[in-house]
Amino acid sequence: MAKSTNYFRNKAHESFDKIWKGGELTREDAYKWLSGILKINKKRCHIRFFNTETCKEVIYYSKQFMADMRDLDRSFGISA
Repeated sequence: MAKSTNYFRNKAHESFDKIWKGGELTREDAYKWLSGILKINKKRCHIRFFNTETCKEVIYYSKQFMADMRDLDRSFGISA
């Protein structure tokens, strides 16, 4: 059975929210970053508006962002 758009919206929030809830960026800055990555207007940058494919992009880019932050922390000797 195919997973629904709501399933992917929940997964997108799970991945994306770690960026601002973890303190990497403020919530506002996280949405600015996401709108830039997705090349959409910040006012329309809300996961509730996204289709499955866009949610998959959010998941991918959010996980990549967090991995990049971990790599930076390691390179500067910061342990999380």
